[in-house]
Amino acid sequence: GGVVDREQGGDPVRIGEVHLEVRQQQRRRRHVVDGADDCVRLAAEGQEAQKRGTPAWLGEGVAQIFAVNWANSKESKKKKAQYQAMIYEAVKAGQSFPFAEFTNITNAHNLQNVADNQLKSATTYAQAFSVMQYMVEVKWQAFLAFLENCRAENFKKGFAGGRISELYSVQEKAFQDAFTVPLAQVEDYWKKHVLTGTEKELKRAPENYYWCGEYCILKRDLTAAEERFKLAIEGAPQKGEGYLGMGRLALMKNDN
Repeated sequence: GGVVDREQGGDPVRIGEVHLEVRQQQRRRRHVVDGADDCVRLAAEGQEAQKRGTPAWLGEGVAQIFAVNWANSKESKKKKAQYQAMIYEAVKAGQSFPFAEFTNITNAHNLQNVADNQLKSATTYAQAFSVMQYMVEVKWQAFLAFLENCRAENFKKGFAGGRISELYSVQEKAFQDAFTVPLAQVEDYWKKHVLTGTEKELKRAPENYYWCGEYCILKRDLTAAEERFKLAIEGAPQKGEGYLGMGRLALMKNDN
């Protein structure tokens, strides 16, 4: 405390700001440690033991809908174009997550994906956004019924058994009761929606091929990335995204 006081010349406002920043840094460090502990615990206990609370696809998907789909900032529009293009590339290449796996990813496992693999991380978040966007836009009322069913089923099971609250074991029934089809069967409809919708959007805004190229870079497929960046330049020569992509590739090749 005395060192900070002397360094800031005794200004009480500045001293308070410094102390606040120190506390925030300490909290951030604790969050990083806690996240690492979650991943270690996941490896030690097994993924099944971590299935508590809300499935990652549902929690993250709802968060992304509010932050990206229903926001109107320049940044949110860019993020939406990025997610749409990246999941389009993943679906087209057969690299999206199968729904049976996707709907059972835990939050701790999600942290591990983010830490270990940039491509899996990008696909996870893009797919969570895309699946949620599809459900909300195609059958909004059914989606609301799904959420209500999750709440009711979880309450019913918890009341009967006194177990830890979680939605993994009830999401399948809750979904089928709302949408009248099993959750896994929606996967093919969602993929078709992604392909047709994104191809239409790329015709309208070809500069977004830049994000397709970004996905190819994460795959370390620089030839495919170059093809996408050239499509961005050909379709939108007055915009800078395609040129930016080609510049990035040139730097990457020089570094190698």
